[in-house]
Amino acid sequence: MKRGTIIGETLTLQRDLLNGLKISELDRWAGDSEVRILLLQHLMFGRIRWPKSNGKPLSATLNQGFTILYWTMVINGAQSQGGDPIANPAGCAAMSEPFKFDEQDDSDHYRVGFVAQSFSPFPQYIKPTFASSVAWPNALTQHYRSIEPPDWDGSESLTTQWTIIPDFTVSLQLWSA
Repeated sequence: MKRGTIIGETLTLQRDLLNGLKISELDRWAGDSEVRILLLQHLMFGRIRWPKSNGKPLSATLNQGFTILYWTMVINGAQSQGGDPIANPAGCAAMSEPFKFDEQDDSDHYRVGFVAQSFSPFPQYIKPTFASSVAWPNALTQHYRSIEPPDWDGSESLTTQWTIIPDFTVSLQLWSA
């Protein structure tokens, strides 16, 4: 497969996501080309979703209100005294931030999608956070904003399918006294 073909399809995926392609529509999108199926194999798709009543970030796009932290487990190979190979987990390596995009809203919720490339079959760790440089409206006196669940860890799909990460949700939590 030519490198230009992969780059072209990657750019098409980014453009289509920015233009409203929903994660739930990836089966249809991938069905248009065998190259697209190969492209999606090592990708993980996720979404942050929240009620419009919780407000939205004061930024040009919704996705600028979030930072997606991404780590992958690093395994160093070693050899035992008997000569057998053993895996030695060396910890986690920080990866570059996944590609983020605004998804089309429904009548009640805002949505931000993201795509991360899985570089290994070993565990991956994703943690969405609020971008420190972006404010949200309304100073909250009795509540604070939270992202639930706080993180996700798992491995890429062992099939030829891409991995769909369960939704993260922005919610308002009551301050404890």
